[in-house]
Amino acid sequence: MSISPINFKSETSSPGIYFNNDYDQASYLFQKSQISQEQKELANWGWSVVTEDNSLSQKPPLEENKNKEFIATTKRQAINCFYTLQGFTSVSLDYKRVFAKNLRPELKKEIERLMNSDLIEDMNKLQTICRARDVLIIWKKLQDQVGGNIDLNLEKLNSAEDLIAKAEEFPKWFETHFESLSRIKELKLIGHQLTHLPEEIGCLLGLQRLILMNNQLTSLPPMTLEGKPVMANLWELDLSNNQFTTLPEEIGHLNLWILSLRGNELNSVPSVVCQLKLMGFLDLSGNELTSLPTEMGQWPTRLQRLDISNNRFTMLPSEMGQLTKLDTLVLGGNSIASLPPEMGQLTKLEALQLGNNPITSLPQEMSQLPKLQIFYCSRLNMSLYYGLKALAKLPSDILREFYAARARAKKKV
Repeated sequence: MSISPINFKSETSSPGIYFNNDYDQASYLFQKSQISQEQKELANWGWSVVTEDNSLSQKPPLEENKNKEFIATTKRQAINCFYTLQGFTSVSLDYKRVFAKNLRPELKKEIERLMNSDLIEDMNKLQTICRARDVLIIWKKLQDQVGGNIDLNLEKLNSAEDLIAKAEEFPKWFETHFESLSRIKELKLIGHQLTHLPEEIGCLLGLQRLILMNNQLTSLPPMTLEGKPVMANLWELDLSNNQFTTLPEEIGHLNLWILSLRGNELNSVPSVVCQLKLMGFLDLSGNELTSLPTEMGQWPTRLQRLDISNNRFTMLPSEMGQLTKLDTLVLGGNSIASLPPEMGQLTKLEALQLGNNPITSLPQEMSQLPKLQIFYCSRLNMSLYYGLKALAKLPSDILREFYAARARAKKKV
């Protein structure tokens, strides 16, 4: 489909467009209406009309947008890996003995070239370099625990190819030292800005605690084999301050007691949470959550501590009352205005944090919480006084907190 360009020669003065006569003006308006209709039809096929010469141009397809997002994400990851503070010196990690203070000029130049490119193949290579860096960090950490004298300093690697080739030796080393590695009980990889974990991490049979705080992770390596957990002894998994939007289903096969997802990019509670029947501690704070699943009767029956602070909750489901083993509930930093009466069923609740919520009243059923010792609500409304006054069975600490908050409010006035 083509659209003929509209060219007018003007002699009379008129705002924007000039016409020789009424016929020309009528003709222009007719063609303009036709163009508008054709623009609508073309838009359905991904085309638009360029207004200067009415030529056709195709809208950026979805694939192009994905490519732009991929390029931006890859560069951001590389910046965090190699440019965090002052040039490349910030990732020297001398105290970990992983990187030298400065990369070799050839390697640094190659990374800088890739950072200035927008080609997909260059982004793939940049991502590969970041992953190779990640492998060397993890390799060195494991080597420190099982022994070895492999030199993993980057200052001796001349190019990106050398870096990648070195990282490719890791699987063979892991296989050689598998027996010793299987005895590692704790692995901490904190603040390394890791973008990727090698598959071998999921084969650490004796691992009990895996701490992966403050990285750039979006996925985990396989941790199960034929539906059975490889790391059957793992009881703590800390994924705080990463970039997870969901969790793999196989996590539900693990025997986790502690799971921390604080500071990620979750907008819904991962379904695998309901499968972790042994879990006693769950931290979902600092995400983008707006609601909890109503199937909370399927949540871990042993759950004792739940932290959903600093999300976007406006209310809690009545099913909260089904978490009967809960002793600590942290709700601060949301937009919760009231609590469901079913909260009175949490008879083992000892600590309740409601700070930075517009709470205006408490349900009378909360008088059934005989063990509640810690209560904090930083935005106590005056109407809350009457609710607290009716809750005669609540500890006096709650009333003291209320009167202290009311006194602070009067001073501000």
